[in-house]
Amino acid sequence: MNLASFRSGVTSAITGTLTDVTMTGYLLSPIEPPCFEIDFPDDTFLVNRTAGGKTTEFSCVVRGYVQFGDPQDGQATLDGWLSAGNDNVQELLEADRTLSGAVDDLYVRTVSAPLRIQVDNTVFLCAEWTVDVIVSNS
Repeated sequence: MNLASFRSGVTSAITGTLTDVTMTGYLLSPIEPPCFEIDFPDDTFLVNRTAGGKTTEFSCVVRGYVQFGDPQDGQATLDGWLSAGNDNVQELLEADRTLSGAVDDLYVRTVSAPLRIQVDNTVFLCAEWTVDVIVSNS
């Protein structure tokens, strides 16, 4: 499993269409919206999931932030990311479920409703896409 290739593939899937966002594939500091980051919650890596340890499965959270200074403007951006259409993040992530060969398969398992989140004493609006991934062990 090559996490750098995975991060690069997710970043390309999002920034290839959403050209006005910042995304490196890693956690961001500082957060400067609109932006996306990839986070790995506890217990997300499940190795040796098939007979003979041929696959690794993991989950990650792709988190998109917008500014909260003008909640209507930020919410409108989130609405675009969550609604059907060209800016729908789930559709962007699932357009190439192998991320150009970086993984064997991925799908978006859950999508959060818009959230208020505080990071470093600043409040942002965000949404989270939980992505499940399967990778063959070579």
